[in-house]
Amino acid sequence: MNRIKKILASFKENAVAYAAVFISLLALFVSVYQTRILSQEKHASVWPYLQIGHAWEGDGYSLSVENSGVGPAIIQNVEFHYNDTIFTRIHHFLSYVINSEQLKEFNGVYSNIETTGHVIPQGENENIIEIAKDSLAAEAVLRHRDSLYVIIDYCSIYGNCWRVEDYDTQKTKLKSEFRNLIY
Repeated sequence: MNRIKKILASFKENAVAYAAVFISLLALFVSVYQTRILSQEKHASVWPYLQIGHAWEGDGYSLSVENSGVGPAIIQNVEFHYNDTIFTRIHHFLSYVINSEQLKEFNGVYSNIETTGHVIPQGENENIIEIAKDSLAAEAVLRHRDSLYVIIDYCSIYGNCWRVEDYDTQKTKLKSEFRNLIY
């Protein structure tokens, strides 16, 4: 009985210390949890969302990519798939489907978004290719456009990466890795 009284007396004397340790551990847990939430919020505040679009308008055909997300999209890789051939530049695809005579009178513009590190700002729409409809080159490209399939890998400024594929509404999250990106 004496032993139990000693233990209870010791507990009463140290109760404040035990409570302080418990409260400290609880505060540590809350702090770690809150830091995790803030980190997720920070990453979500710069989440790019690319969409690939094809348009046949009155003036011609355009293939474009739009960043409708809330942060810049940093291009990592672009592939243009045509039948069994993969092109890494749009002008290589054009040279493949347009003969040299038609290429001379090519009435259109293209941009090289395929460059690694190219940034598409939030809310921007960039034409990959834009072709006037009244040219032979446009006819050649339009004959082959249904066989053209585009894949774009892109990252946020925090190194979270995704893949968007032509005609695909689902985005594939790629392995994230931290990159030292300086702007």
